[in-house]
Amino acid sequence: MPRKRDKDHLYAMVGINAASKATRLLNGSGFKLWFYLNKNIDNYKADLSQKACEKWGIKKDSYYSAVDELIEKNYLIPLWEGSRIF
Repeated sequence: MPRKRDKDHLYAMVGINAASKATRLLNGSGFKLWFYLNKNIDNYKADLSQKACEKWGIKKDSYYSAVDELIEKNYLIPLWEGSRIF
C-alpha cells in the first residue's frame, strides 16, 4: 500500500544525481548526515546539532566523524578555519 505524502506525512525531494554521487563518495554516517542536511528546503537555516542528528540514528562519535568527512569532501564549508559554522 502506498504511503501518504502530505503535510502530515512529510517527505523530502532529493536530487537523484546528487544522492547517487553521495552514496559513492560518503561512508554510512557521512551519507546519513548529508541526507539529514539535504532534507531541508533551499536556504533553510538551522544549527547543526549532534543531539538533533542522534534522533536520525547518527550516534555521537559517528556525528563528529561525519562532519569531518563532509568538510574534507567539501560538502560542508566552514565560514573560517576551525569554525563549526558552515
